Amino acid sequence: MKLFRFLGVLLICALLGGMQVQLADTAAAEPGRRPGPLPVAAFIGDSYTWGSGASTMDKRWTTLVAGRMGWMESNLGEGGTGYLKTIEGRPNYFGQLDEAAAMRPDIVVVAGGQNDQDTLTSNYPALFSAVSHFFVQLRSRLPQARIIGIGPSFPDALTPQRYAFDNAVRDAVRAVGGQFISLNRPTPVIVPAMLEPDRVHVDDAGHAAIAQRVLNNMQSV
Repeated sequence: MKLFRFLGVLLICALLGGMQVQLADTAAAEPGRRPGPLPVAAFIGDSYTWGSGASTMDKRWTTLVAGRMGWMESNLGEGGTGYLKTIEGRPNYFGQLDEAAAMRPDIVVVAGGQNDQDTLTSNYPALFSAVSHFFVQLRSRLPQARIIGIGPSFPDALTPQRYAFDNAVRDAVRAVGGQFISLNRPTPVIVPAMLEPDRVHVDDAGHAAIAQRVLNNMQSV
């Protein structure tokens, strides 16, 4: 038994040593990055954020962005949800905010909103008010966090209401000192060839395209 414990300690030490070497290599490869604990990024969103359509989780857009930026990803995305929309007891963005606030992340990325389509067509003032209130609450509860808001994306035609929704997210994000990134302008990120057979979610190419749009527009820390 003592021998097994001793071998276990050696294995842990070897793993930790390998992690330290990897961190050092990463820091050397990317100028300006200091070795040490990675900043924690909480991702709030829907099925696109969670990774639906990606062949593996390491190919979803959130993981691609986190890896490129050197963040530790905490993915809180819930399929079928939005700023107001809930489904099957899954928390909407306000509920995900509760979980994000508890972990005190360094960065919060909020993406999506397309599942609020019903409210957009029936009562868009209520939806836009909820979006504004959400980001005010986010800033209030995480005053030091870097906030990045990514507008809704749609797999089909962009209507004036959908553009207005994109603008509402933009205004709400900027009002609290965050950065806004549109997936619709100057051109839509999602094209029909990226859609899965359900015609809703995107494949690996779609996730990669979203990640690239986000990274291309990311402000330097």
